Amino acid sequence: MRHNLFDMARLTKRHVEDMMSSYDTDPSQALLTAIRIVLNRHDIEWDSAVEMLPDHFPADALHRKDTQALDQLLTHLAECRDLQKS
Repeated sequence: MRHNLFDMARLTKRHVEDMMSSYDTDPSQALLTAIRIVLNRHDIEWDSAVEMLPDHFPADALHRKDTQALDQLLTHLAECRDLQKS
């Protein structure tokens, strides 16, 4: 189930800083925290969050926690502060 892009929040500078500072320790948890904020779904876990991402994110690679896919999602969230296609 993909999430409606119009219902998304944007990350604040503080959210991005927190995500970046915790990414090296636990990349998927850092991203999950940010995704929960953007989707306003604080109860979801990793696999459910990945399923809610828009189609332009590589769900299969993110489910596997592929480093390149995680890094791309991190970059997108840090630069755009949301999940809309840039």
